[in-house]
Amino acid sequence: MSLLAPLFLAGLAAMVAPVLWHLIRRRPQETAPFPTLMFLEPTPPRMTKRSRLEDLLLLALRLLMLALVALAFARPYFGKPTVTASSGEETRKRLVLVDVSASLQRPGLWDAALERAEAALRELTAPDLAEVWVFDESMRQVFGAESWRQGPVAERATRALDALRKEKPGWKSTWIGRALVSSVEQLEALRTTGGAGIDKLEVVLISDFQAGSHLDGLAGHNWPKGLEVKLEPVSRGALGNASLQWIGDAEGLSSPGAAATGQRVRVQNHAKSKSQELRLGWVKPGSTTLVGKPVTIQVPPGQSRTLVAPAKEGGEEVEALWLDGDETAFDNKLYRVVNEEESLNVLALSDETAAGGSSMLYFLKRALVETGRHKFQLIHKRGGEALLPGELAAARSMVLMEPVSEEAWRAAGEFLAAGKTVMAALRGTGAAPALAKLAGVDQLPISESTGGDSILSRLDWDHPVLAPFAEARYGDFTRIRFWKHRKIDVSAIPGARAMAWFDQGDPAMVEIPVNKGRMLLLTSGWHVEDSQLALSSKFVPLLYRVLEWSGVIVDQPTQYRVGAEVSIGPGKEGETRRWSAPGGVETVLASEVSRQRVDAPGIYQLSGAGKPRRFAVNLAPAESRIEPMPSDELERLGVPVKAVPLETKTAEAGSSEKRAMQEAVAEFEGRQKGWRWFLAAAIMVLVVETLLAGWFGTRTAVAA
Repeated sequence: MSLLAPLFLAGLAAMVAPVLWHLIRRRPQETAPFPTLMFLEPTPPRMTKRSRLEDLLLLALRLLMLALVALAFARPYFGKPTVTASSGEETRKRLVLVDVSASLQRPGLWDAALERAEAALRELTAPDLAEVWVFDESMRQVFGAESWRQGPVAERATRALDALRKEKPGWKSTWIGRALVSSVEQLEALRTTGGAGIDKLEVVLISDFQAGSHLDGLAGHNWPKGLEVKLEPVSRGALGNASLQWIGDAEGLSSPGAAATGQRVRVQNHAKSKSQELRLGWVKPGSTTLVGKPVTIQVPPGQSRTLVAPAKEGGEEVEALWLDGDETAFDNKLYRVVNEEESLNVLALSDETAAGGSSMLYFLKRALVETGRHKFQLIHKRGGEALLPGELAAARSMVLMEPVSEEAWRAAGEFLAAGKTVMAALRGTGAAPALAKLAGVDQLPISESTGGDSILSRLDWDHPVLAPFAEARYGDFTRIRFWKHRKIDVSAIPGARAMAWFDQGDPAMVEIPVNKGRMLLLTSGWHVEDSQLALSSKFVPLLYRVLEWSGVIVDQPTQYRVGAEVSIGPGKEGETRRWSAPGGVETVLASEVSRQRVDAPGIYQLSGAGKPRRFAVNLAPAESRIEPMPSDELERLGVPVKAVPLETKTAEAGSSEKRAMQEAVAEFEGRQKGWRWFLAAAIMVLVVETLLAGWFGTRTAVAA
């Protein structure tokens, strides 16, 4: 027999009381006057020795009763319990979720996060299961439940912590919402597939809970029953922070010629910052020493300032701005690559003049505006005007506006044979023979439509040119009226694909494959004699979509944020592409790799795939908002938060082994409940003792 609460055996000391009670002799308290004895001298009653006990049976019963009561409180049980998780036993499945986003790079936070994780793991008992995950923009497992289950009980927490210590905070953003939703899915999956007896789900979320954390997906989420989320914040106190951010175009295209005049930046100071005098200047890679003449700025706490970045000095090695004088330095460096302006030649073949004010050439010239990255050069050729050597090869795109000569159609054929794209607009029916020859058919009937005014009633949103207009707010083309258009039989052209139709059912836009190239044929012009297309808000974006579709405009941003995927396109045969990351790490990319993720700020370079390409990667601005989010923000979004400090529970619980044994013993004794039998026996003894005491008392009185 063993005892769950042996300290209650101290109650056996109470057995001394009956023994003393039986040794005490008292004089009779009541006296009865008797007349005939009042003249006699009083004689003391005869006393027995004090060491002699009387009523031994009653004394034994009283001692037995006290012993049984003491044993009942000591919770006796029989046999030896085993510390194992039996089927149906409620255990905990705890997922420890640790933040490794950029804001955890602040000094001291990562060590504090490890301490929190250790407390969360060491308080678990033997039957419990645990997993350790880290998160920033996504989650990844560090220590799984199977490793936890198979490891020795005494070493589980240590092994999990060793795996966690191999991780370090990175540079990505904090996505708490995404991590919480994913962690719940992981817990549910384990309970469904292999978690027999696991009924209690817990997530211990360890983070700095900075205000810039993304909480997307939490509102309205259906949290499983029994789930508890325990928040373990880590912080460095009320430190301030000033952040630095490029403003204007996120792609670095604020205006043409911006590289020469400098770029604008925004400096934002935290409301609790102690410093307001800051310096802004350029630095070299791996250095925080300002090069050249820095700019001193005054930014009071809680305010922001916009200014032009100082002139870049120190040569090509200087490629980042540095904000000096800040309390928190992890986000003070800002990288920059200035776009090089690209010249794009567009060949326009038309007998019109751009000065007409109503011609297609007039609107085309004004639609191709210069930007900070692209400078369009429109080369206009009229009638039989010959192309200069190299003009056809140098042109990136060709726009053919009917009527034009046969020589122009011949040039379009050469252009298409080179794999390029031609956009052609019909103004009449005279182009039928040339177009038939270009399309490789004997005849291609083209006729004027007699249906009157038309609108575009149907468009193929799956076509790459029209796909960006698929959203309802952009896809309304019904306000554009067409006075004239030409009818063409698309089925007569092999491989042709209509992508837009007038309300009479005639094709309005047709894609025609020719040799290696493609032709986009419009059956109506965009000038005012044919339609309102050039006057509508759709004309310029539609024209730029055609240029992007034809490969003239290639979207190659030079500014990215950490965590973004950079599109680099698939490699070509015989091409060796090299990917250079900050710090001089160079990787040769396989030909099938078309996208690369950037995980750290700095300057990246892609070489070996045509013209070398450089771009800058910076920290997400939200990560600089290090002030803590409102304490009840997660609860407001419906997260089942339970606030229980881990330190208190750890101190009370002691080691996991000891706690597990205590719980197992309690469970084993609870199933036997031997204390009830001891208490029942004590009551029976009490009844017998009462009856015997009463009977002995009655007999003594009769004898007297």
